[in-house]
Order: sequence, then structure tokens, then C-alpha cells
Amino acid sequence: MPDSRDSFSAGERLSPARREPPRQPPRKPTPPRGAGKGPQKPGIFRRVIRFFVTSLYRLVFLGAIAAVIAGAGAFLVFSAGLPSVEALKTYTPPLESRVYSDDFHLVSEIGGQHCIYVPYDQIPPLVAQAFISAEDRMFWVEPGINPLAIMRAALTDIARMGSGRRPQGASTITEQVVKNMLLDNHITFATKIKEVLLAMRVSQVMTKQQVITLYLNEVDLGHNTFGIAAAAQTYFNKPLSQLDIAQAASLAALPKAPTNYDPFFHPQDALTRRNFIIGRMLADGAITQAQADAATAEPLLPHAGGAAPAASGGDGYFADAVKADLTQRFGADVVNQGGLIVHTSLDQTLQTAATTAVRNGLEHYDRIYGGWHGLVAHVDDPALATNWRADLAKQATPPGMRHNWRLGIVLAADGGAARVGFADPLSNTARTGTLPLQNMRWTHTSNVASILHPGDIIMVSGGKTLALEQIPKVQGALISMDPRTGRVLAMVGG
Repeated sequence: MPDSRDSFSAGERLSPARREPPRQPPRKPTPPRGAGKGPQKPGIFRRVIRFFVTSLYRLVFLGAIAAVIAGAGAFLVFSAGLPSVEALKTYTPPLESRVYSDDFHLVSEIGGQHCIYVPYDQIPPLVAQAFISAEDRMFWVEPGINPLAIMRAALTDIARMGSGRRPQGASTITEQVVKNMLLDNHITFATKIKEVLLAMRVSQVMTKQQVITLYLNEVDLGHNTFGIAAAAQTYFNKPLSQLDIAQAASLAALPKAPTNYDPFFHPQDALTRRNFIIGRMLADGAITQAQADAATAEPLLPHAGGAAPAASGGDGYFADAVKADLTQRFGADVVNQGGLIVHTSLDQTLQTAATTAVRNGLEHYDRIYGGWHGLVAHVDDPALATNWRADLAKQATPPGMRHNWRLGIVLAADGGAARVGFADPLSNTARTGTLPLQNMRWTHTSNVASILHPGDIIMVSGGKTLALEQIPKVQGALISMDPRTGRVLAMVGG
């Protein structure tokens, strides 16, 4: 009988016994190399590098904090007391009053500055683009300032410190509006910071259209002319809407330096600057290559290099009388800045006849009883034969000369005639003419060489054959009135 304590079955007792493989003792983990030698210290080179990197990070962090604190402090200092930009949104420019004759022809303009305001929708796009290409090509997208231009100007100014040279401007159109209308024109680091702060404020409260309208109506364009509409009259004698590309670029050349780029006195510099702006307009995609070529080939101005524009003196006495009456009625501020439109009784046909009659009468009287008053000036130049054009160009035009008179310089003289050099007023070219004795008999001389010598500056009229002229010293006046109404129709003298 099987033993009850036997736990094997019959099959298990008959099978051979299984041998288990001998158990291996657990292996101890192999310690890393150098584990028993203790922690190693980094080398001296690594420690130096780590020190410098850590110090650099700390300096950058502290510098950033200091820059933020300094910037905040500067902002608080320079923003305190800044003028409000809200006034620009409702700004009304000072407008001169305009006096018209009875048939509504302009007689005179009364005011401290020649300015004609035009709204944005009446500004020709090409005229506006000419100024943007010249002054601020990023105008439509910048936030009132050009950070890159400011950084460039700042680096230049730092390099110039101590040299006594004027700081660089780098002003956008918005900054120019701020400088001209809210600040002064003295460029210092303090005013530049204020200009930047105000320009950013203006950019936030005004549209680009409002800013460019203010700029184009207030920009100084020389000859006491402010704004593009007044400048179109001063330089081209035409309305703003009729300016072409070349003429728009000529005006856009002036804001940088109205005196240096004056087309009447510096025609070559003005032409170079104008053509540069035409090239800028082409690069900006505002005009085509064909338009740029045509504009570049166009003459600068009808009278570039000649006399600057001057107000006609024929109606001056009448205009002065009107101004005095208006000032008594409304006050000087209203007359000079209020933009009054004044319709008067002046008859231009009678005014022209009265002016001519008075001038002729005074000159005739002066020649009979006054005689020859002498030269305008004299030039001592050994090289007069070749230098007379430059010598003559240096002479200022005396006030009171008639429009058909011009200055001449005597090149040679004998008993019967003098050879005189002068500038043709139409073509502005140098010419010579003959002044015969018979055209200067009123001087009571029988010998031209007795009163005229080479180098003498005189007044002449005519072309190839000239006549000697002089401004009379005697004075006179004339007033023409309507006997029925008492209205003044013409006035000469005061």
C-alpha cells in the first residue's frame, strides 16, 4: 500500500530525478572608475570661464534694469510740461488777407507770411509724394518716428561730441510738424527727446492724412512763403493743381535748406536736388521711368538764376491805404492772420495809367532840373574784359527801378558812345550793347567819356541800342476819384 505520506504520484516516481543548476552568488556592481578616489575639482580654466560667464549674465541683467529705470526717469523728466498735441487737431493756420480790385484781380496780400491753406482732398497726390520721397519715405507705416534713423543720428552725434557741430536731425515728417508748431527750431539732445515723445503722441491721436496736411500747409519754402499752394504761386505763378512732376520735386527740394536750394540764387544746387528727388520718386514706384526722364529734362524754373519774385509796386500805395483802414477797423491780428477777402474800388486800367504818368512826369522833370546824379557803383577790375559778368552779378538791384530797366557795366567809352555789358532779363544771358551820346543828352554832356568810364555800373534800357536811365530824386503823387461816389479809383504816392 502506498504510504500516505508519499506525495509523489506513480509517474513521478518512475521518471528520472531532475537536477537544478547550481545557483550563482549575486554579483556586486562594478564601481565606476575613480569612485574610490573622491570628487574631482574642475580645472582652473573652467572656473575662470564660468566666473566670467556668470558675471556677464549679471551685468547684462543689471544693465537692463538700469536702462529701464533710466528710460522711465528720462520719460518722466522730459514728458513733464510738454505742450498738448490736441491743439493740432483743430489748428487754424494764420492766413494773410487778400485785397482785390473792382474786377476781382488780386492787388496785394497783407500778412506776416505768404500762406494759402489747402485741405487734404485738394492736395495733388504727386505733390505730396514728392515731399514724402524727399523727407520721409516710411511716413505711411512708421509710428511717427524712425528708430533706425534716430539710432544712426545718435551714433553720429556721439562721434561729433566736442566738435561744436550741430547735432543731426533725422526728423520724420511728424517730427517736423511737432518741431515747427509745438517746439522751437533749436536742435539739442533735450529738444530731440521731446520731439520724439510728441511725435509718438501725435501719431496716436491724428491720422496720417491730418499730419501730412498740416505739414504741407506749414512748411517753410523760402521767400517768406509757407505751404505748397503759396509756393506754387511764388515760384511758378500757377495754382497748385497745375504743377507737374518736375515742379513738385523743385518745391520738395526746399525744406532741407530753403536758402541753399533757392532756385533763383543757387540754380545748379537746386537742379541737382530736384533731380535727386525725381530719382527717389522713381525708386518708390510713384512715377514711371518715362515720367522721370521727362521731368529730369525739364528746365528748373522759368527764371531760375535771375531775380527773385518781387511784389509789384504800382498798387503799393493803394494797398497800404487799404491796410491802414482795415487795421483801424478790425485790428492788426485780424488783418494779418484772419484771411480777410477785401473787394475795393481800384480800377486797374486807371491805376496803370496813373503810375506811368507819374513816373514819366517825374523822370522828365528830374532830367531837366536835376541833371545827372551819378553812377550806381564802380568796379576796379584789371580783368574787366573777361570778368564783367561776375562783377555785374554781384551788384544789388536798387529799389525803384522800372521793370524794363537793368543794370549795365561800362566796358569801353569814347566821345561818341559807350559799350555796355548787361544781362538779358528774358533769357538771363550776358549781352553787350551800344549807348550812344544822343541817348544821354539829358546829362548835359557832349562827351560820353567825360562821365562814363570802364567799370562804371549804370542803369540802362533797350537792347542793342541802349539809353541811360536814373531814378528821379523828385517826388510826386496822384489820386483819381469818382466825383459822384467819392470812391478812389487810382492812387500813386503817399
